[in-house]
Amino acid sequence: MVLHCVIFANGAYFYKRLLFASTSQYAATIMEQVEKDPDYEPGVTPVAVIGSFSESAVAREYDDTFAQYRHLVGMSGRSSITYPITFSNYCRFILGHPINMITDETAVAEIGVQRPARRLPVFPKEGFCAMIDGVMVIKVSQWP
Repeated sequence: MVLHCVIFANGAYFYKRLLFASTSQYAATIMEQVEKDPDYEPGVTPVAVIGSFSESAVAREYDDTFAQYRHLVGMSGRSSITYPITFSNYCRFILGHPINMITDETAVAEIGVQRPARRLPVFPKEGFCAMIDGVMVIKVSQWP
């Protein structure tokens, strides 16, 4: 029984460690591209995330990679980032990148339906983020 519990705990810890590492890489890659824009000011420029982190291609790839560990009780999810505010907090507190996230879903939806935002490719394709009318728009998955 003790051996089974040790194996289970190690598997759960390993899964969470993999998830944290992949999420860190995911968020760091996004922020690296965002900060390349000369008009972006960390903590000042408004940021709108279009789409869902849990539906992004990268999150689905991580999900497939870690599928063997998902069967563990209480272990689910594709990324430590699930909502835009989680991304904001992750950037601020884990990566040390201050971000001025637009949290009003109506405002984000209005930005997402604009033609320039609809034309953006989805992360991780080149050009997934761009300044549109003074807002840094990051497209992480298809927008309805």
